[in-house]
Amino acid sequence: MRSLIERIRKCTGGGELKLPSKPGPASASLALPAPEAASTPPPLADLECLLLALLTDDELELILSALPLADVLRTPAICRRFRKLRPIGNRAVSYLVSIQERIGRPPRNPDGSLRPWQQEWTTLKVEQFRLSGQDQFATREYVEKNSSVSQMIERFHRSIGDMVEFGWPRHRAETVALLTTGNAALGRALREKDPCYGAAVHAISLRLFEQREAQKQVPQMMYTHLKGRHSLMELDQGWKDADQPGFKGLLAYSVTNCTRVKNNFTETGYALYINRNGKGSFDPVDSDVVAFESAPDDNFGCHMAILGAHANSARFPPLTYFTFQRVVPPGKWQAPGGLYPRQRLIVMRATYAAPPTPSAASACELASTADGPAAAPLVEGAPAAAPPPPLRYPRTAAEEQAQLEAAIHASLVATD
Repeated sequence: MRSLIERIRKCTGGGELKLPSKPGPASASLALPAPEAASTPPPLADLECLLLALLTDDELELILSALPLADVLRTPAICRRFRKLRPIGNRAVSYLVSIQERIGRPPRNPDGSLRPWQQEWTTLKVEQFRLSGQDQFATREYVEKNSSVSQMIERFHRSIGDMVEFGWPRHRAETVALLTTGNAALGRALREKDPCYGAAVHAISLRLFEQREAQKQVPQMMYTHLKGRHSLMELDQGWKDADQPGFKGLLAYSVTNCTRVKNNFTETGYALYINRNGKGSFDPVDSDVVAFESAPDDNFGCHMAILGAHANSARFPPLTYFTFQRVVPPGKWQAPGGLYPRQRLIVMRATYAAPPTPSAASACELASTADGPAAAPLVEGAPAAAPPPPLRYPRTAAEEQAQLEAAIHASLVATD
């Protein structure tokens, strides 16, 4: 808090901070004592009162927009006040719900160590089998004997190998490839605010965003089917109204998979890849096709599909908000491969926020402790008082603002 006050003094030349008030009255002024005038620093509570009680919402937004927001992450009272403003200032969007707001921080074991997602694997797969109607496999005994982590890595070795060849680090590829097979269970937990798969949800979200940061260009349009087996509607109930008039968008709780492989399209519409006894085929699906239009990042968030094993497959992370863009009539849009499918095309735009890095999450824990000792950092051995670094060095002022607003949004639950 003291460093924030000093920054305000420096921004205004020291002494008096002039702020524009609402239209009409003359501008307000807030007198701040010069540093040398105070023999002892004022109590922390007095400084909080100074900023929180005397400043209007508009004035507080003006100050925060002019300062590095890392200070705000370490100032719980300011975070709590900031949360009540137009969501996260006037740029970020309120629908970018952070994982912490749904299920809390990355979980820990009784000894204080971070719980790895592998500890949740058996329970996750049992629920996934049950949700997919495969009750005969939905037992811990079956999963531990036939679908353990090591067995699944071996089973998916070709897909994981393709991801590694495309530029994924192996540990990241293994995490995303395996946890995607539990997609319905992860989505159910996020939707119901159930922290039982907290480690898995945090892991897949962070690994997807890490890989997205390595992308060199905005991907082309990606596609999937709305209805039927392995469809958007089957995966997430929020898609059930996507084919109805007035549909504007939804917050998706599961990982959203999409493709632009030309074999996935026929003249009749989308074709789903099915593996039957080791032989693969593409079966046509009578369904609207949903297209995902990627775009560069802006102050509202991230909009790019995250490429998978090649440039023709992609995913969006959990808690992505999809907004309706337009509908293209059957036969009026060209699919990859040059065909014109006889199905409607529903075009959507994705928006998602960056998950906090482990070190940023540590800083959130520090910020949440207004009184008493700081919480232990999430990365063992990391300095407890380290400020949260940016996800990567920003290239523009707009990108820096977007990153900082995303970090603020992800941390606010820690300040309640």
